[in-house]
Order: sequence, then C-alpha cells, then structure tokens
Amino acid sequence: MDAVVVHIDMDAFFASVEQRDVPSIRNRPVIVGETRGNRGVVATASYEARKYGIHAAMPMKTAENLCSHAVFVQGSIDKYVDASLSIFNLCLEYCASVDIVSVDEAFLTYHDVWDSVTEKATCLQKRIQGLTGLSASVGIGPNRMLAKLASSLNKPQGFTPLPEQGLPQSIASVPVSEISGIGTKTTALFSTFGIHTIEELFSANGTILDLCLGHRAHEFLRLLRGGQDPPPQRIKDHSLGHEFTFPHDVKPGREFWVTVRRLCDQVSRRLRQQHLQGTVVRVKLRGNRFETRSRERAVTGDMQNPFMLYRMTEGLLCVLTTNFERIRLVGVSAAGLYDAVQPDFTHLLFPGIHREKKLISALDAVWDRYGEQSLIRGGFLRGSEKELMSDE
Repeated sequence: MDAVVVHIDMDAFFASVEQRDVPSIRNRPVIVGETRGNRGVVATASYEARKYGIHAAMPMKTAENLCSHAVFVQGSIDKYVDASLSIFNLCLEYCASVDIVSVDEAFLTYHDVWDSVTEKATCLQKRIQGLTGLSASVGIGPNRMLAKLASSLNKPQGFTPLPEQGLPQSIASVPVSEISGIGTKTTALFSTFGIHTIEELFSANGTILDLCLGHRAHEFLRLLRGGQDPPPQRIKDHSLGHEFTFPHDVKPGREFWVTVRRLCDQVSRRLRQQHLQGTVVRVKLRGNRFETRSRERAVTGDMQNPFMLYRMTEGLLCVLTTNFERIRLVGVSAAGLYDAVQPDFTHLLFPGIHREKKLISALDAVWDRYGEQSLIRGGFLRGSEKELMSDE
C-alpha cells in the first residue's frame, strides 16, 4: 500500500508558547529573539507581528522600527523543549513512524487508506490543541513535499489534504515560492522566465527547468504530481562513536570527565564531517573487573555541537558510574543517524549556543588545516590530563 504522509507544523511556535503562558500578551504582536545588545535577530514572530512584515532572521533593530509597540521576549529553551516533547509524544500515539525534523515540526508516515489517515490527523490536531494549548497546522499528501506544502497553505490552525487524485490542478495557483526547497534565489530565477505559480512551472519547457533546478528537475516534478517519496538512503554506519581505555583504572573524577568531553568532541566532529545527526545517544563503561554496561536514550538536540552532546551524556553517565568502583574504559556514540539537511536556527535565539557554534567553527577551521592535535581546548590541559590526552 502506498504511503500517506502527514506534516505537523506548529504555528509561530515560540511566540505561541509565550502567549499561552502570559495571557496579557495574547492577541498582541510578540517577537521572540535575542533582545540583549545590538546584534540580536528575530527567532520567530506571532501572526499579529507578521502583519508588520516581521519574519525570522530579521535584525531585531529592524523589527523594533517596524513594530515598536510589540512585546519583545528573550525566550526560554526549557519551555519550548517541554512543549515540543509533549507534542511529539502525542504524535507517537497516533503513528509508529514519526520523523522529527525540528523542534516544531514532524512528518508522520502511514501505510493506510486515505480516509483513515485523515481521521487520525484530525484527532491528533485537536489533541495537540487540547493538551498543550497550542495550535498546529496539518498537511496531508502522498509525499513529504506535498504534505509540507499543504500545511503551509492555510495557516494558522489549517487542515489541508492534497489527495493524489486532484493533483496537480489543486495546487495550480500556488506560488512556486511556497514549495519546500525553493529558496529566494531559485524563485528569482523562475521569475525571470515568467514562472510564478505551480501551473506555470508545469508548463515550462525542460531546458528552463533544468537551468533552474539542475539535476533534480525530473524528481521535483514527479513529487509535485503526487509520486511516492524515494526510499530513504541507507547510512553505512548504524552508529558512530569513540572509546578510550585508560592507562590505569580511574574513579569518576576530573580525569574521567575530561576524557568524556574529548570523546564528545571527536564524535561531534565526525558527525559534522559526514553531515549527519543522531537521534539516540549511547554511553558505555567497562570497570576494573571487566564488567561492561551501557545506557542510551532518545534525544532531540544538536549532536554536532560537542557541548550539547556532553550535556546529553552527562546524565546517563552520572547514573551508570554508580555501578563501578573504578573505570577502565568509557565510550560515547551517536545512533539513529540521518542526513543533517535541515537548517538550524537555534543560535538565533540563544546567545550561548551561538557562541558555542562560533567556537566549533573556529576549531574545525584549525583542525582541517593543521590536524586535530594542533589545537586542544584548555579544559583538557590541567594537570594529569596533559599526559592523558597525549596518549590518545
């Protein structure tokens, strides 16, 4: 049976959480982003604020000029993660195949008849609203591209099915800029050839489409006509990790945790090099009596960020180390790997993460040119760690 894909896209997510939690700012323009200093940018804006032309990634100063009476909020990652987990747990109640692509959107893939999927999606949308007090827009289509397009057509709190039988006529008047994967440059290129809508896209000759879309032109049109998604690319490594055997058995003190940080650096760097993300973090310990234990948990954070990966492993290891008097080996790995093609705007909202990303980029630039031993973070070089790190 062919797949039916549901796209859940939360409406102005960060701003909606703030409006939900603070009744006095409901129905008012709300702008969430970095509010300190002069270089802040907008992470998201409520629909009331969007009427003034405010959008994500806009400089905060520009947003202030456009809508000076808006409510400006710094934002709280903890609140957004809590809401996100509640939403995705609900999704898992309605579908076994849930692909979380960002903090506020997910794809649900069914192999069921259309009416049944539509009924489930309707119930899920109502339950999200009832449980979290937040609205979601829902799109249904025969593939991801059309499901995502559908969810964007009637925001906020839209419910838009695009069955294969009505395609492509049902989306003929939709602007090409609404299609996921068509950015501002491609939209401008289409415009030079008089292509503004999907109907005009289908009418264009192959040479123009090849020029605008390159090698993906044929596949792009196939999906717009309702074709099924290609099977997911198989990733060679089901997991990716590093281990370290200590030259002597250690207690879970400074030497142990410095080593864990270094392992997180190595795993994150390999993920960045291979453009992968993970959905499961695993840790492994072997004691002085050669007993081995491991733990894992599902995560939604950025594993390409070694600081974030360390925070993910820390809680697991704090529990696991209580089972060992001394430790011989420690390992950290990422599993549930997938191609990291989604842009990450988290740094726009949280300055701490922005600083971490800048540091990571600087380290990568040095390591790529001079090798990974050419520069080591200062936290690794205190006392006995110098000898420890030179042994790796």
